[in-house]
Amino acid sequence: MSLKSRERKLGIYFFLPSGIVIVGIIIYPLLFSLVTSFTTYGFLNPF
Repeated sequence: MSLKSRERKLGIYFFLPSGIVIVGIIIYPLLFSLVTSFTTYGFLNPF
């Protein structure tokens, strides 16, 4: 395995956790707003 491929793999390993967190931060509000748009959601009746 060459140095270049090891550096590339290390870069991917560093990016994966942060990429997963970023995608989660983007997807969760979208899914939450989609679910609440089809249901009655309020402070007294959460779901």
